[in-house]
Amino acid sequence: MNRPLISIIIPVYNGIKFLDRCFKTLNDQSYSNLELIFIDNGSTDGSIKKIKSYCETNSYANLFNCNKRGAGYARNKGIEVSKGEFISFLDVDDEICVDKHQLLMDGLNKYPNVGMVIGETIKQYEDGRSYVLNMHLLNQNVTPAPEAGLLWVKYLSQNPQCGSYMVRSKILKDNNIRFANISYGEDIAFNICIGLEYDVLKIDKNISIYHRHNKSAVSIANQQMSSLERYFQFYEKFALPLFYKKRGKEPFKQAFNESERIAFRMLMKLIHVEKKEQYITNLDDLQRKSFISNLMFRKILFNFFPFNMANSLNERLYKIG
Repeated sequence: MNRPLISIIIPVYNGIKFLDRCFKTLNDQSYSNLELIFIDNGSTDGSIKKIKSYCETNSYANLFNCNKRGAGYARNKGIEVSKGEFISFLDVDDEICVDKHQLLMDGLNKYPNVGMVIGETIKQYEDGRSYVLNMHLLNQNVTPAPEAGLLWVKYLSQNPQCGSYMVRSKILKDNNIRFANISYGEDIAFNICIGLEYDVLKIDKNISIYHRHNKSAVSIANQQMSSLERYFQFYEKFALPLFYKKRGKEPFKQAFNESERIAFRMLMKLIHVEKKEQYITNLDDLQRKSFISNLMFRKILFNFFPFNMANSLNERLYKIG
């Protein structure tokens, strides 16, 4: 039976406390034709030595270095050096179920036009709490392009976690789809770029465990700024610039209009509800770049009406189209 090569990309930054569990979750995989790509991101805790030892006893595993810090850069390095027909991801502090790759491969074989296949993820906290991440807005089987991408633009929390999916290598390399160079949401940007142009398959199987702890990237980010500020940064730094540039054709025009609407609402909430007046500068900058339109009249709404009323009026006046 033909078993195509799957490349699993694992970024590592000071992950020595998680490596034994990571090695086990990889060794337990039922799918046998795997290429393991560890990308060190500047570790100083002994991770490199431990991974080198693992690679010496597992010929299908290799260690590479990434000069730029950040999981997105590391994953992009992994994509560049990968040889597999399919690409999968695993963060060093997470786990994948033993049949993850077999289940996802079965899905891709059944639907050969699909670019990405996603399984369900369990989010596990240090105190024992856990739940299945919400992706109920996706179709149960195939979601045709650009529906998944537009959904993920609108609802950032509906984006799948990296360890829960597999993609065809060809669509990444032919279209130069990579993780974005932004401080928050580089994985969301990656998902959206795929979902706007390729069909996405969802399977009803738990295939990964996302461990949330106080040293995780999201936990650290939450200590530095509010979730609203992080979400706004995603639209400001990635979505608006990219979709503005491509807005001459669909589905990018719709993605830009949706991003503009959401970013403006977030700015108004930051300025008028959370009283963070420093974001007035961000608003002026987006207007100067033509990323936000009809600003004078829209600002009047929020200056003279309560936030919820002003937002409702704004939504009615500036429908996506």
